[in-house]
Amino acid sequence: MVYLKIAYDMFVKKFLFHLILIIELALTLILINVFVGIFGNQNTLYRPYKDFISNDGVVYMFNEEAAFDDETGEEKTEAEAISYFKEKLGRDADIIYMETLDLYEDSDVLPKSFLPRDSEVQILMPDKRVLSELRLPLAHGRWFSLEKDKDGCIEAVISGGTDAVVGNVYETSAGKIKIVGILSDNSYLLPSINSIGDFSGKDNISVNDLYGAFDSNVNVMGTFMLINRELIPSESKGKGFSIYTDPLMFISYGKDLSSKEIEEKNNIVCSFLPGDLSSQDILLSFSQLRQNTGNYLAELMMKLFPIAVAIIIIAIVGIAGTTAVLVLKNIRSFSIFYLCGCRWKDCIRIMLADIGIIVLSALLLTVAAIACLVSLNMEYLIGMDIGLSNVLITAAVVVVIVLFSVMLPVSILKSKTPAESLGEVN
Repeated sequence: MVYLKIAYDMFVKKFLFHLILIIELALTLILINVFVGIFGNQNTLYRPYKDFISNDGVVYMFNEEAAFDDETGEEKTEAEAISYFKEKLGRDADIIYMETLDLYEDSDVLPKSFLPRDSEVQILMPDKRVLSELRLPLAHGRWFSLEKDKDGCIEAVISGGTDAVVGNVYETSAGKIKIVGILSDNSYLLPSINSIGDFSGKDNISVNDLYGAFDSNVNVMGTFMLINRELIPSESKGKGFSIYTDPLMFISYGKDLSSKEIEEKNNIVCSFLPGDLSSQDILLSFSQLRQNTGNYLAELMMKLFPIAVAIIIIAIVGIAGTTAVLVLKNIRSFSIFYLCGCRWKDCIRIMLADIGIIVLSALLLTVAAIACLVSLNMEYLIGMDIGLSNVLITAAVVVVIVLFSVMLPVSILKSKTPAESLGEVN
């Protein structure tokens, strides 16, 4: 405590120098958190599909013009195509797809959209495995549970641009739906026909490219709600609602298949291919998707990493230099402390306590700045995702900066005896 008290007195006496150090370190940490948040945001979009696409398989865009039953000549639906694929592709096959809930008898009950086109709110139901790993940016409330709450309500989050508020409960033919969170105005549409269309003319498609950008003020696709499909009754006929399957499907064939086996299964999936389309228009292999996504994230890292390193180096040089100036300005005080019975090591501890005050102040300023970004919903305007990685990397950066920054001041104190230092001051 004595060290802290003395360090605090030094802080007050040299307030301007300390303020410069605090602002410099805080700006460094804020910029580092922005870079970490940008990378984390993109990695967050990849996470829900990462394990699934580690298998062999394809992303498939169902084309209704090609979906005819060979025997009857009738059109097949997306749901029928999924059943067909599961039957023909073998027991290891698995499919992830989105479904849409149409509450046609409850349109007057649901939230109203403020968009110019006055579209109805789409109720989207991604696969539970996607939802368990998905976290989109929220402006209000919290992310929804995959189970019903204690009142038997199906929890949901809804996009901006509607009259819904957190806590609203809507009585529908499919059950009670409760809004527990509202997405930020700048959010994402999950991979679907609306977010990507088909693959024709698109190169190097990554998982991130399968998402669509959503802005409640200008988005032409309309507002949407997210709920867990498993909480909706499976039988909809005569119940006042319908369930539709999205044409975009992630089809897993299994693991460690040979090239021949993959080609055979691709041919099964392409059995619905119309004459005017090629397989490149409706198929994207998981292996290519993984490679494209890895390249995309690596390219993003290569853009951000050199800038982050340069900022840290500039911060180390600036903080070390300013701290050294502080030590030189306080060398007389340290020498007097020594003559009064204080060991030279104690003087170093006082200096470290002084640096500790600077670091703590900078951290508080950084937390306050990030909290302002979050409260004003501005972190999503620059594509940030704030999480545990921000805390860990901030702590690591602080340790590195402090270690390198104290080397010069400590070497100054250790290079001369207190008597020599006092003599130089005189």
